[in-house]
Amino acid sequence: VHTTHGDLSTEHIIVSLSFGQWLIFIDFSSIKAAFELFFLSTGSVSCLYLLILTTPFTEILYEMKKWKVPSVLIEMMALTYRFIFVVYNHATVIRHSQTARLGYSSAGRSIFSLGALASALFLQCFQTGKKLTRAAESRGGWGEITGTGRTYSVSIRNWLYTGFVFALLLFLFLNVRGGPL
Repeated sequence: VHTTHGDLSTEHIIVSLSFGQWLIFIDFSSIKAAFELFFLSTGSVSCLYLLILTTPFTEILYEMKKWKVPSVLIEMMALTYRFIFVVYNHATVIRHSQTARLGYSSAGRSIFSLGALASALFLQCFQTGKKLTRAAESRGGWGEITGTGRTYSVSIRNWLYTGFVFALLLFLFLNVRGGPL
């Protein structure tokens, strides 16, 4: 059945719901767009993981400083990176103490314990942040972030492997998408 809803042709619609004048639908083009968005975001996150997991963070900050990235942004990144581990450490300690007190023994207690963990984590991280700020101010500021600035050797084998994987992914992308970009 071919119908129209305003300027919308419904011949390619898979599922649709109508709420008064609103039509919510899923068609083939939206599924294709969803797949493209999923693989694009997965690829972007994979590239970020590759960079973060293979390069020391101080080296990334050092290179950003060489590229004249504003120092405020570099300092914010360094503090955020440091604070990720502070938050994780606090959450782990709180969770272990809650588990020892049977805080996750039932569904209801789990929800209550999770809420208590979130509030205690917020308070502890806020207090830790204040302590870190006071400590930095007492030393006269956060100081300069330095890296080693050392040079690394180039591995031809790794470049060939990376080129092969990139070519394979590009081949798959072009074949799934159906043509050039």
